Amino acid sequence: MEDIKAIIKLLSKQKVKQIEILSEESKLSEKSLSLYNGIKEGSITNDDEASAFLYNDDRNNPIYRVLKHRFKERLINTLFFIDVQAYGKSAHQKALNRNLRNWAASQILLNKGLSTAAISIMETTLKSTIKFDMIELSLLILKDLKMHYGLYNYNKKKYEKYKNQWLKISHINQLKAEAEELYISTGHILETKKSTKYDSRIKKYELRLVELNKQALKIDSYYFRYYVYISNYIINMIKRDYKKQQEISKEALIYFKTKKGFNNYGVASFQQINGIIELNLKKYDLALSSFLKCLDFKPLEGRLYWQAIYNYIFLIHILKREYDQAYKILSYIINHKSFKNIYSDFKQHWFLKEAFIQFLVGVGKIQPDKIKAQKLRPFRITRFINEIPALTADKRGYNVSIHIVHLLFLIIDEKYDVLIDKLDSLKQYSFRYLKSEEYTRARTFIKMLLMIPKYDYHTKTILTKTKNLHQKLMDTPMDFSEQAMSIEIIPYEQLWEEVMGLLELI
Repeated sequence: MEDIKAIIKLLSKQKVKQIEILSEESKLSEKSLSLYNGIKEGSITNDDEASAFLYNDDRNNPIYRVLKHRFKERLINTLFFIDVQAYGKSAHQKALNRNLRNWAASQILLNKGLSTAAISIMETTLKSTIKFDMIELSLLILKDLKMHYGLYNYNKKKYEKYKNQWLKISHINQLKAEAEELYISTGHILETKKSTKYDSRIKKYELRLVELNKQALKIDSYYFRYYVYISNYIINMIKRDYKKQQEISKEALIYFKTKKGFNNYGVASFQQINGIIELNLKKYDLALSSFLKCLDFKPLEGRLYWQAIYNYIFLIHILKREYDQAYKILSYIINHKSFKNIYSDFKQHWFLKEAFIQFLVGVGKIQPDKIKAQKLRPFRITRFINEIPALTADKRGYNVSIHIVHLLFLIIDEKYDVLIDKLDSLKQYSFRYLKSEEYTRARTFIKMLLMIPKYDYHTKTILTKTKNLHQKLMDTPMDFSEQAMSIEIIPYEQLWEEVMGLLELI
């Protein structure tokens, strides 16, 4: 059902009612039309609802399954009638849609024995696929053109031309595939965060990239260069070589800005990377400027890039202690019309941010009545826990933030007996799940929190006894990867100040 819903959503945006293949005027059966309208309007969301509505039965009804299959086939057919010129933000995207359609049409013609028409379409399409670096599609077309002019309709000049193009693009494709594999390998290390040391494996990747870098300077290939640039950036991110990261980002931005007509993926990616580098260098105003430039690309609301950019903007306001601005960002995201459609796991991270912002409200650092933004809903710890089931069950570190925020509200509510039990469970959690180096800051902060009841909530004594731990926290830089920022919502140094300030008032 999800695939059908996605196609209908796309076709609805394309004003499909003007297409005779599928419209109110087309010869759809009554039940097919009811299924189409039900899914389009949202009254049908899954197979059980569809079958119950149409046949008063569940999804296993054989008649429903036949109807669904035929209906899906008709929807797929309708995709070929989309106005590909209207559907696409960039010249590259429009060309991709048009070229894919034309290639599919050429294959149908070839299969019917109409080779002259098919070859004519492919030769025209090839110019566009080469121009926009559509390597895989170019190779498919060139394979057929080589065969046609080398065997079926021999033309030595054209055969040599297409053979040489095929050899050249095959070489680029091989290099691109290798660079892509390096990106996958280095990116996986970064995402899992199990090991980010500059070890022999990373050195091996780096050595291979030296050769790929030389090739990239000679070859004007958008996607090959993207994978080389991004892999280089990741390796230097692991090495914490910020100077080299800046050099890579600058070079990448210069290159991708010259690729007029292409999508903004390369520029947008490295504009974001620029902001991350500036964050690590504590140049918060420059970082904010970089992330605001990312919004100029008009990312699709609710999508991952859109969320990521606002995630960084939120963090910068937190780091600058501009808590009112952070409140505005959070209010904008959570109350946005697209928020209800955000994938559940990502939505839960925003609920986690909401809990920490509500803590700042609770200690008086944010006064919602004085902020021009839609108010956040009143905070309830039980509802918060129920809204983040995936994070609650997680054992990779996200759970630590839930423990911490729960503990903070116990301090606000002066529930000290429960607080002691919560600290004990937090201590056990830290011992069991936060052993690796990447959780050094979280472990250190938890040790500091454990001092609160030990020294009877006496702030001066607590501050004295946690002096070395606090210094260790300061000496361990905050990680600005998206995974780490989903764990440490407010830097622990700042959170510690708020906790001590709160104890002073008790």
